Formats: sequence, C-alpha cells, structure tokens
Amino acid sequence: MVKIDTEKCVGCGACAADCFPQELELVDGKAVPRGVNCIACGHCIAVCPADAVTLTGYNMGEVLECASLPSRLDPQVYLNHLKTRRSIRRFRDVPVTREQLELILEAGRFSPTGGNLQNVSYTVFQKELPALRTKLIDELKLMGDEAARAGQKISWYSDMWLEMYGEYHAQRKDRLFFGAGTAIVIASDSPQSACIAAAHMETMIYSLGLGMLYSGFSARAIMHSPALQKELALKENYQVYAVLVVGCPDVNYLRTVPRKSADVVWR
Repeated sequence: MVKIDTEKCVGCGACAADCFPQELELVDGKAVPRGVNCIACGHCIAVCPADAVTLTGYNMGEVLECASLPSRLDPQVYLNHLKTRRSIRRFRDVPVTREQLELILEAGRFSPTGGNLQNVSYTVFQKELPALRTKLIDELKLMGDEAARAGQKISWYSDMWLEMYGEYHAQRKDRLFFGAGTAIVIASDSPQSACIAAAHMETMIYSLGLGMLYSGFSARAIMHSPALQKELALKENYQVYAVLVVGCPDVNYLRTVPRKSADVVWR
C-alpha cells in the first residue's frame, strides 16, 4: 500500500502522472492514494523528487538513489557480453558461493513481472543436487521408454535419454549437470515472468565469472513427474519453466560464433 508523507509532498504530480493503474491523484495540492488499484510497482517512489512516498510491507532501506549509481551500461560492451556467452557443459569442481548465489537471486527478484505480481519462485540445489540428478536422469529414462513403447521418437532426445541413463548408472558419467554443483529451479504461473527472471539471472552469472546451462531436459523431467513436482512443493498453477545449471567453467572459448540474421519485419 502506498503512503504519502504530506509534510514532504510538494504536489508536483509526478507520481500521479507516472502511475499506470491511476491509483494516485492530487487533492488540494497533495498526492493522495485512492486505495483501489495499487500494484506496488514503486514507480511513485522512484519518480518523487521529495522522497515523500513509501510502500508498506516492503524494505525501504534497500531503495537506492539513482544519482549515486554508475551510469548506464555501454551498449556495445553489453552486446559483446551477449555474443561471448556460451552454454557451459564442462565444469570444474569449484563450488558456487552463497554470496554469488545471493547476487544471482537478486537479479531474478528485480526482474519485471506482469502487473508486478512478483510471481516467480526459486529452489536452489547444492547439498541435495546429487539426489536430484539421479531422480531426473531416471525420469528421463522413463520418458524415453514411453516414447519407444509408443513407437515414437522425440527428436534425437529420447535416444539420448536412454544413453544418459546407462552411462550414469554404469560409469557415473554426468551428461545432465556436467559436474556442476548448483542447480536453480525456476517456477511460476507465467512463462514470461519465469523466463525474464532466468535471462537476467544468466547475465549476472556470467558477470560473476561463472557459467551456466539452461537444462531443458531437467525442466521437462520435472513436469513429467508428479512426484518431483510434489517434492518441489510448487505453488498452485506453478510450473517449472527453467532450470539453471551453474558452476565454474572448465573450458575457455576463444571467439564468438555466427548467428542467422534476425527474422524482422519493419512496419
């Protein structure tokens, strides 16, 4: 809920002008909440020149003054960052620290969500990651067996799932997490919210000198298994849309790679 400090409010109307749900209005030269449509987005806090706005139920101590922060990212530097990132499938036996994980999760927490619902949950696996890996690989084998019995082939994936199962249980060869010691399961009732959070977390991961892989196999296995969904205690209507496998890369890529031209229609 928005609260206005009328002592500080200068009646400039900036908060009302920037309020998408039109929750704020000017009354007798002061900003006043209507008490109807606030989505707690915080735009009013960010735009107020007098620092007269607060949100109840939120930690106002984490609000930063933009003037004290570094200027925006150089666009070419950021584009080069995107071009040089690679999906990592070779990890060293170096743990991701709690401090690094907190930064990665902060990148997800501050990602935009529709209507500011903040409807994304995160489950971080480290200590229990070996057990999770086994369950996922076993579930992938079930999926491969189901496809074979039905006379179907899920791309070349279903054959790979069976190979992964055999190699893992016979040789302990890990072709799911590739030796990484951390996995972050991202769930939401909105694929858009989950995927935006995952992308922002990915950028943070690489900025920390770490690497990652979007494990589509893992997300697919979880959503195939009611037992795994129950174990994750997913909220009502939540699905797993991304699993980030995170660790310290054991490979050094020397150059960027080409991409097809963007499919763009200019109207």
